[in-house]
Amino acid sequence: MTSIHEGQLNMMKPILNIPVTPIANLHEELKQLIPRSIAIGHHNDVFVLLAEEIPPLINGSFPSTVTEKSYSYHVVHLKDGKKNVIQLPEETWNYHFIQPIDDEHFMLVCARSYYHDAQNIEENARVYDLNGRFIRSFCLGDGIEHVYVTRNQEIWTGYFDEGVFGNYGWEKPVGRSGLVGWDSMGRKLDSLEEDKEYHIFECLALNGDSNGGIWFFFSIESKIGMRKEGQSVYYSPKI
Repeated sequence: MTSIHEGQLNMMKPILNIPVTPIANLHEELKQLIPRSIAIGHHNDVFVLLAEEIPPLINGSFPSTVTEKSYSYHVVHLKDGKKNVIQLPEETWNYHFIQPIDDEHFMLVCARSYYHDAQNIEENARVYDLNGRFIRSFCLGDGIEHVYVTRNQEIWTGYFDEGVFGNYGWEKPVGRSGLVGWDSMGRKLDSLEEDKEYHIFECLALNGDSNGGIWFFFSIESKIGMRKEGQSVYYSPKI
């Protein structure tokens, strides 16, 4: 049996000390607020969504969309070493996600949306400017698991099973393909409806790359997909 001395082992595996410098401290905010979502902006800035209180679940199981009681949210924007806190004190939406839209706007999204009828569909995506002024709203469908906005302002939404198969009044859910792309005004650009190779029952992860590709991970056979210019490529991770 060949033994390896400690000195030889250290030579084989050099230890690297990498300094890590915090870009911000949210200690004071987190004393009273609850973190809900975090997003990296298009210029390495950071958006953090904090809530003073989380709306209770309906019957202890299902998240609400619009609430009777008003709730207060805080958006912390970290950029160039500066911290800007945007207060949204009288909100009746149960927000789950935050994403930047462009240099002057961010978007808050509720994971759920009720389809009451064709004239009454809850618009669960709401865009604000950096002063907290509400700009516009639109519907991104029900059952949203992940949201990602690209540098060119494409909005991509991945859905969990209720958003794929339908709930909250949706007989034909917009998320039935598991992944949908939108423009910044909420108009549908792309989806996987015509992609017959795989059917996504639940989108478990969603992100983008610098070349405009949208990467997603889904539960069936644990596949990784990449969507770009209306085409999909799939990969099987090796254990």
